[in-house]
Amino acid sequence: MHKNLVFIIAVKKDGQLKPEYEIGIESWRRWCKKNDTQMFLLEEPVLPMEDMHIIWQRYFLFDIYDANEIKANQTLMVDADTIIHPDCPNFFNETENKYCLVHDDGSYDWVLRGMEHYKKRVYDKDGKNYRLWWNYWEYGNSGFQIVNGGQTTATLFRTKKQNNRVNFSNVVVPAKITLVKKEILSQVVPKISEYANTQNVVKKADFSSSHPFHLSIKNLSNKIRTSEGHQWFYERMRGEYQMQKMKQKDLGKNKKSKYLEVSPSNMKFTKEDLAKFINCWHYLDPHVACTGAQKSFVTFMNSLNDKKFHEKLDDDFFRKYCSISILFNKTTKVIKDNNDISGYRSQLLNYTISLLSYHTSRKINFDIIWADQNISSQLQEIIKSWSFKIYEIIQKTAKGKNISEWCKKEECWEDIMDRSFTFTNTPPEFTNLKKVAGKPIRIAKEIFSPEDMDNIKKCKSLSTRDWEKMIAWAQESDEFHYVQLQIATSLWMQSLSNWKRQPSPKQAKSALKIIEKAEEAEII
Repeated sequence: MHKNLVFIIAVKKDGQLKPEYEIGIESWRRWCKKNDTQMFLLEEPVLPMEDMHIIWQRYFLFDIYDANEIKANQTLMVDADTIIHPDCPNFFNETENKYCLVHDDGSYDWVLRGMEHYKKRVYDKDGKNYRLWWNYWEYGNSGFQIVNGGQTTATLFRTKKQNNRVNFSNVVVPAKITLVKKEILSQVVPKISEYANTQNVVKKADFSSSHPFHLSIKNLSNKIRTSEGHQWFYERMRGEYQMQKMKQKDLGKNKKSKYLEVSPSNMKFTKEDLAKFINCWHYLDPHVACTGAQKSFVTFMNSLNDKKFHEKLDDDFFRKYCSISILFNKTTKVIKDNNDISGYRSQLLNYTISLLSYHTSRKINFDIIWADQNISSQLQEIIKSWSFKIYEIIQKTAKGKNISEWCKKEECWEDIMDRSFTFTNTPPEFTNLKKVAGKPIRIAKEIFSPEDMDNIKKCKSLSTRDWEKMIAWAQESDEFHYVQLQIATSLWMQSLSNWKRQPSPKQAKSALKIIEKAEEAEII
């Protein structure tokens, strides 16, 4: 049976929630537990907040549900700065499955007194006393809305499942069925979605989620793991990651924690992100990326539909663009931490990435970034130097124009490319390149320690059958971490291919712990 749900926006600022939000959320958490209701915290914005204020993003709720086939009986959308009385009855029983809201009648005195007393007795955390954070006399919106999220067929199904004796013989559900030929499926279905949702705020990118390209990337995302057993999450449909986190809550704390360990929020990118990566790195069009997420995405999809994008969609492709995502994230941090840069950070990000691609002929050693899930300090120094130089150039070349608009022009990018950019220390990511920024590059070989070599040799010495027996034994034991089992499974798959891909030092070191225990238990 699908539960009722309390939906609260709880996006952190600088990694922290406001104290008033903490108290409010805690009150709702206690109430939900008491009334067998599920609570969902929207901890990350669905869209960038510069595109839409976070408050309005609550109304993407049904888009998120539909995209992920989530059904809820009723949903309460409530502000995080509200507090519910512990003894409040279950209002979901009073709605008759209709849209409801609470009118604020100006009873602020009760709110003021209630906050003062309940903060001390119910919601105090670790002895911490909270003060009053805003002027309640000016507070005029409770933000309390209950909406019915149950579709007709889903409701009928749930009813029948709950009570087999219900007679549906006279029930008729109208349906519209559109037959589409297979060869035009990817073109027609997005159009149906688009024209059927003209009354809703739906982004162009949402209509492309079923494109074969994005389906292929999603399939790669589902099967590929890092050497540590982590999984990069490709968000093909808007809000998909949040819904996956929400689903885990029904499985218990243990499984939720395992999911977040395998797919942490910093290892996620959306189809709009991927379009930006490709526009900046592959096409060398940072000015296109500067036009905004939606326009950048549309430009990429046009190139895709015009068959101008020819990269092979395989494992290497996915690892490469996950590495580019890491490069974007680290570049963002370098630019943000540079106190000499006071603005235009998103533009600098796009231009810096494209400049790196341009001066390396798109051939940075992504295997190193993928293996480390990070970029070197030497590369960070280059990014810091080059991004600041770009910052100075765009301010000078704008010549009084709006700089944000100037960065959208191809002329701006052409001017950047004509400039000289140098560096002092060669980063390991530039190995196997002949020249970067006009400077010769030394070809460096990967160097492993004797211990690393011994661990790798030990892993490769096991037969495929040994790996199978060991993994089966390890899964039944509570002795090993989930990530260790993922790594062991990955190495078993490598053994099936006769070790065409050699274990990394980190993989071998982790697997060796299981191997040693299995040998002690005489499993292998």
